Amino acid sequence: MSENTTSASASDSSVIYEGLRVQKKRASLMQRSIACLLDIGLMTMIMYFFFIIAAMLFALLVAGIGQFSDKVAGILAIIGGVAAIIGGLLFHSFYFIWYEKKKGMTPGKRAMAIRVVSDNGKPLTFTQCLIREILRMIDIYMIFPGIISILITKDNKRLGDLLADTTVIYSKSVEQKSTFTYISQEAYLYLYEQLAPAAIGNDQALIFNNFALQHLILNKPSHKIPSAQTAMKLLAEHEFNGDSESQQKVQGIDRIRFFAEFCNQSTLAQQKKASS
Repeated sequence: MSENTTSASASDSSVIYEGLRVQKKRASLMQRSIACLLDIGLMTMIMYFFFIIAAMLFALLVAGIGQFSDKVAGILAIIGGVAAIIGGLLFHSFYFIWYEKKKGMTPGKRAMAIRVVSDNGKPLTFTQCLIREILRMIDIYMIFPGIISILITKDNKRLGDLLADTTVIYSKSVEQKSTFTYISQEAYLYLYEQLAPAAIGNDQALIFNNFALQHLILNKPSHKIPSAQTAMKLLAEHEFNGDSESQQKVQGIDRIRFFAEFCNQSTLAQQKKASS
């Protein structure tokens, strides 16, 4: 049983992001480029529509104050041009930051089945999205920095990804909901019966979940995870009511994976209870 549990989990090539199971395959330069072109095309159509409306309103304004001098009209034209440029930049930033923070993907990325995920397994923060947007001006519109970075880095990261600690991954199975993260449901139920763990508090479960996501899913070495020592202490001190023979059979990585899933299921249960 121990061997099967470990091999089944180790072969899992997906990562859990905000309750969704997505493939860990890194997005290619081609996928990212096409997604970017789709987003730029969509933004251009939207901005073009609003610029036409703004130009019509501005023409009506100028016509309404035609009795003023050409100098005043020129000043208004400059103000209108500057406002259009600032408005375009703000819309550009809002477009990418809002979509990536809210959904993890822009419409272009959704069309290419790719999404942005945080390297620590947590939802993207506003700061990460802002860093990606600032560096996007260099990565994409100067072209070469972003292309070179994607081609030479291990996880196909542009400069914005490197500084924001994010990765763009291929997520064809993005709609596939998952509740069992670290081991299969069958393995979990079997081990739960054998080990009979006592209930765990939500705060403790969250601490171990944070460690497990980084160590078991993102393959980060335990010595590089700040919460590793606290998490392993929680596991060592937690009460298991199964018979001693059964407990002896489940040790090492199997015990860690089971406890991670136990904490995961406990957290999900608490969230469901709170929302009901």
